[in-house]
Amino acid sequence: MRLRKLSIKDFLSISGTINLDIDPSATVLLGANDHGRSNILKALCCLNDDTPIGRDQVNWDCSSEPCISFEFALDDEERDLFLKKIPSRLGLTAAIVTADGEMVNSVRINEDEITETPDSDAPTDDATAEEVQSRMHLLHRRIAKSGTFIVQRVGAGAPLRVMGIPLASLPKDVLGIVRTHLPRVELFQASSGELQDAVQADQIKTPPFEFLQGVFYYAGLDPLSMDGLFQQDDSTERALDEASERLDKELRSIWAQGRDLDLHFELRHRQNRIEFLANDPAVKNRKARMSKRSAGVTQFFRLSMTLHARRKKHPSNAYIYLFDEPGVFLHPQGQRDLIQVFEQLTSEAQLVYATHSLFMLNQNFPERHRLIVRNSAGTTVDQKPYRANWRLATDALGVHLTANILFSSAVLLVEGDSDPFYLYELFRRLNHAKLIDADANMLGILSYSDVSNLRFLLQQFKRENAPCQVLVLADGDKAGRKILDATKELCKRLDVRQVRLDDGKSIEDLVLDSPILLDAAEETIRGALEAEKKPIPENLRTEINEKWEAHRLNPEKTTGRWFQEIAKSIVKSEVSKVALARNYVFRCRDQDLPPVNGEGASRQLELCRKIIEELGLPGLRASKEMVAS
Repeated sequence: MRLRKLSIKDFLSISGTINLDIDPSATVLLGANDHGRSNILKALCCLNDDTPIGRDQVNWDCSSEPCISFEFALDDEERDLFLKKIPSRLGLTAAIVTADGEMVNSVRINEDEITETPDSDAPTDDATAEEVQSRMHLLHRRIAKSGTFIVQRVGAGAPLRVMGIPLASLPKDVLGIVRTHLPRVELFQASSGELQDAVQADQIKTPPFEFLQGVFYYAGLDPLSMDGLFQQDDSTERALDEASERLDKELRSIWAQGRDLDLHFELRHRQNRIEFLANDPAVKNRKARMSKRSAGVTQFFRLSMTLHARRKKHPSNAYIYLFDEPGVFLHPQGQRDLIQVFEQLTSEAQLVYATHSLFMLNQNFPERHRLIVRNSAGTTVDQKPYRANWRLATDALGVHLTANILFSSAVLLVEGDSDPFYLYELFRRLNHAKLIDADANMLGILSYSDVSNLRFLLQQFKRENAPCQVLVLADGDKAGRKILDATKELCKRLDVRQVRLDDGKSIEDLVLDSPILLDAAEETIRGALEAEKKPIPENLRTEINEKWEAHRLNPEKTTGRWFQEIAKSIVKSEVSKVALARNYVFRCRDQDLPPVNGEGASRQLELCRKIIEELGLPGLRASKEMVAS
């Protein structure tokens, strides 16, 4: 089951009903503090059978009962399993067996009288056998028609329900499927400060020591039932020696940085505590402690151990991981690394994380972001902020100059200010099509405009000891050739490669959807005319189409030059190519575009693969070694 939609009514800061679309992989909740992001995470936790809505979580200004609804998409196997176990027709059927083992005589109901109504999910705690069977029939219809499965909580303290029926009252076969396939939700709060180095017997079972619980699980110990191990004697000393061997082997296998640093891990008694220590060759006079490592190291280590502890304590066939302000204590580059770790985790669970950090935005998947805003009416959701309110946050010359250029070790220097827009969009589309695997969050793109600026930027990015890979990209026209020729010797001395687009081509020639480019051209020219309060020609689109067709059949100039000439002929002044690029990118993200065909995108693929190779861009997902398995 994959959660696809969350509906929340009258819960905490949410007054009325809000709907939140959930991405199959990861959903990012954006917004300022105290706008309701954490409350949405709390609502998601109510999917767990042991987490009812609390009475203190009812919205203060509402008299109606709170309601949280979870809509899941079923895969083909799950859908077939439900339909097999739920009777498709009413009438004389096999007897119903409830979860507590009670046998209910089979009943006959007139199917023609049953229709699904808006209150078919209305709660009922005392459903008769006839009503249970009737609602199971409606559930069969819903699953067969939409392939979706809905679980609800209605009211403080109320149980989880399916079609209004408490889980415990479902037919045994149906309940078995639900228990097996319903995911477990785990919420991880932002943590600061040092990692724990030692723990006592009365502490290890408590939530604040979940990090060390994960350590003990990796050592082959059960932290919830190991009280006797805290008493030091010959037997417990031997047990800790064996546990330390297992721990060292496990941690070094999953944590590449620990191997690189040649760390070895062990557990040792000290009075009435057990300590977690490391042998570090760089520390000569004492045992090392993980608590003294950098914030970045401790954050990744904490996440790995805590995840492992949760999975051991709450085993499930599926998980939804929630993170509240992840990476808030990390350096910006560490936050970029954390996104890769999250991407790796999506192979085993759905993720939802709340953040107000620009560095935790994911350029590769802008469609995953949701903007959470609180106004006088309560918390609201913008499901597609990258299309409207959040445009500034996805502006390649805004977020990406600050978030990528300043902290990136992979920098692409491009000729024009509009190039970053097209290139980020190109990477996004090709990643979605699985034609490439490259993390654009790790790529910084900056325009240089002319030779003097390029020389300066090269010297800055390649100054002595700067750990930065740099690549120079130029257009395929005469100007681009002159730029590369003028900086050839400098690039050679600084070990910087140069790439030139095909002869007579600019970045606009590499767009994947020329009809959308024409739409963007019309929008851009209209905007320029309106800005100068000039009349808009009635035949504007016709003129654009005709000149585009002539350009397509006889491309004597680059597409960028084509736009500048047609725009100037209509507006009678220069029109921004950056505006054209912005409009093109936002239109691409505003439409459900057809899949990219590898054969039809050969030039685009060649360019992106060249950039990936020269700059050593990593894939979308972190190495599995960075995440505890």
